[in-house]
Amino acid sequence: MKLRKPMIYGVTSRVERTKILQAFKTSKDISTIFLSKGKLEDRMAGARRSIMHFFIPLFQLIP
Repeated sequence: MKLRKPMIYGVTSRVERTKILQAFKTSKDISTIFLSKGKLEDRMAGARRSIMHFFIPLFQLIP
């Protein structure tokens, strides 16, 4: 089943991630994005504070 919503996951480039987040912030057509934390915790073991810094701005976008 395809949900046809933008998705940010491990292999998403920084440029593509920025485009998706900007569209989410400014476009009335995109009200949902999918986020997968994937192996982010594995790559940043011991840096949990940095992980939270990445997600805090996303939560602030939700009305």
